[in-house]
Amino acid sequence: MKPLTDEEFFAIVNHLLAITYRYADTSEIALSTLGKAILTAAAHFNAHMVASNDEPSCTEQDEAIASLTEQYHQVLRARLDFYESHPPGEQRQP
Repeated sequence: MKPLTDEEFFAIVNHLLAITYRYADTSEIALSTLGKAILTAAAHFNAHMVASNDEPSCTEQDEAIASLTEQYHQVLRARLDFYESHPPGEQRQP
């Protein structure tokens, strides 16, 4: 498969976030419940990715878990840093 450009990658991210924000805006589902649902979906999909050998850098389960956990940590830290200067509700940015 061809690698995605940043623009293509963030188009996918934005699409997935739009679905989630639609739930947040139109339902009485708690944000924490939506967060758990997304995290569970990501874990299911990432397990499928690793089991399908689609991530060449992760050949062992423990290695895959460590790699994916580090990626999650980096993205989460960046978003928390973003929200320090852009409180939720001010604007939504992926």
